[in-house]
Amino acid sequence: MSPVQFGVIMILASMIGLLTPPVGMSLYAVSSITNVSLIDLSKEVIPYVIGIFVVLLLCAFWPPLSLWVPAMIG
Repeated sequence: MSPVQFGVIMILASMIGLLTPPVGMSLYAVSSITNVSLIDLSKEVIPYVIGIFVVLLLCAFWPPLSLWVPAMIG
């Protein structure tokens, strides 16, 4: 696994972790700022988490997806 691919996978996994309860610090911050309940906010974030998860799987199992920009630069 390329270090660039590993970095992309780690960032995407961190994004999923920040958007899912019980550790989802982004959810708690947005919930307190907007005065929306954590349950309602969690339900609204589900499609985005699914999308990020699909991209995570694609980047993990198809390396050219996460490596095409570095390949164009170098």
